[in-house]
Amino acid sequence: MPGGFSGGLGFPPLEPVLKRLLIVLGGIWLVTFLLGLSDAGRGFVAGLFSVFGLDPDAWFQGPLFLPLWQPLTYALLHSASPWHLLGNALYLYFFGGLLIERIGERRFLWFLAAAVLLGGIGSLAWKSLLGVHSVTVGISAGALAVVAAAAVLQPHTPVLLILIPVPLFVLALILVGLDLLGALQQLAEVGRSGVDHFAHLAGAGFGFLAARRGWVHLDPGKLWERRRLEAERTRRAADEQRLDVLLERIHREGIGALSESEREFLKRMSQR
Repeated sequence: MPGGFSGGLGFPPLEPVLKRLLIVLGGIWLVTFLLGLSDAGRGFVAGLFSVFGLDPDAWFQGPLFLPLWQPLTYALLHSASPWHLLGNALYLYFFGGLLIERIGERRFLWFLAAAVLLGGIGSLAWKSLLGVHSVTVGISAGALAVVAAAAVLQPHTPVLLILIPVPLFVLALILVGLDLLGALQQLAEVGRSGVDHFAHLAGAGFGFLAARRGWVHLDPGKLWERRRLEAERTRRAADEQRLDVLLERIHREGIGALSESEREFLKRMSQR
């Protein structure tokens, strides 16, 4: 288990955003697990995974429209084995809190969504090259991105690896190494496990670069709001300049010289 954020080994507090995320993931898994206990339910779950999981056939062999939601929604689903969800939940709990401490909840959510998206894109790219048709589900790409970013920002945080304390960056290297080995095996067709190593590696790579280059500190929501306000100020300045020109024209030629659109503009400005 990771160390506490003060440096000692312990359990970090569960951040509110992580609590909500884990409740959503656990609730979806429980519903799909219970449905899968019956024959009819298994068919429904299979259809659900095909629609909302990352299905390469839907992208490369399906109809002309693309399921653009899949590179995000696949992260909400997990396989029937509880270990798939449990592993991701542990990574998010222990290392997500560390990351949230550094960048805040909103930036964390943007970071996690970007990691999931890039993991999905990486998965689709490699599956198209390898001719793999399996559906990918799980938030592993985002979870490993969190581990990688936390390892860059706080590399010497102690974690327990099989009861042996090691620095966080060592754990991150081991996890990436295992995925790299699995990906090489799949490329060599030594093994075709159901694990989507390419999604994992894409997520971990993004997490590493985002932390190293400072992307984790970006807030797209605030950037969009800032640009919107700047555009609004520019528009208002242009309106004020146009109003001055029209008022001068009215003073010089009278209001009858204005066109219908110019009169509508004056009416709109007077209602501000």
